[in-house]
Amino acid sequence: MIIFRYLVPSLFMVIGIMLLVEAYQHWNKSYRLVSGYVSAPGEIIEVVPHVAVGSIGKSTSLHYFPDVKYTTVKGEEVIFRSQAISKADHYRAGDTVEVLYDEADPQQAVINSFSALWVVALIFGTSGVLVILFSSWFFRHAYEDQKKGDGGK
Repeated sequence: MIIFRYLVPSLFMVIGIMLLVEAYQHWNKSYRLVSGYVSAPGEIIEVVPHVAVGSIGKSTSLHYFPDVKYTTVKGEEVIFRSQAISKADHYRAGDTVEVLYDEADPQQAVINSFSALWVVALIFGTSGVLVILFSSWFFRHAYEDQKKGDGGK
C-alpha cells in the first residue's frame, strides 16, 4: 500500500529531525559555556574509575571521571568531578587542564576540551543528517515507484 511506502520514511524523517534538535541543544549549551563562563587553570587531582554494568548479554565497561581542582578569580579553591566520560585513562593526576566555570556558581564547571564540549552535538548532528538522507532516499524511491504506476502494489 502507498501509505506504508511513505510511513516508514516519514518516521525516519521525524527521528532525524529530533536528532538534529538534540544536536542543536547540545551545541547551544556548549556555546553558552564557552562564551559565558570564566576560564581558569585547573589540575587533575584524581581519576575515579567507574564500572558501568551493561544490560543482559552486554559486557561491563570501565569509564573514568577526573576530579579537578581550580582557583576562582575571587581566590576560592573549588574541586569538581568532570562529567566528561572517557573509556580510556586519558587524564592522570597532576595533569594541568583549562577549566570553564560559572562565576556565580563555581561548582558548575567543565574541562575545556573538544570532547567535553562538542562531541555529543557532533554525534547527534551527524546521526540526524544521515537518518534524514536515508529517509529522503526512501521517499525518492517511493515517489518513483508510484510515478511508474507501481503505486500500491
